[in-house]
Amino acid sequence: PSTTISYYVPEASQVTLEVDDAAGRLVRRLVDREKQPRGVHETHWMAQGIASGVYVYRLHTGDKAISKKMVLLR
Repeated sequence: PSTTISYYVPEASQVTLEVDDAAGRLVRRLVDREKQPRGVHETHWMAQGIASGVYVYRLHTGDKAISKKMVLLR
């Protein structure tokens, strides 16, 4: 099981992209860059060894943050 997460960085800034479980515990940090350039980026999450369920990915770029839910089915 894997997925690709695409995201947009409006201006060069620090970027973190994390996946949390439904209880809010960190499952995996996919991106942790001090200075990522402006533009569209993507990262791949290989969810091997991760249980089926609802997960939340959180993207922080500079002073902005967004969260989206996703479902992992095996």
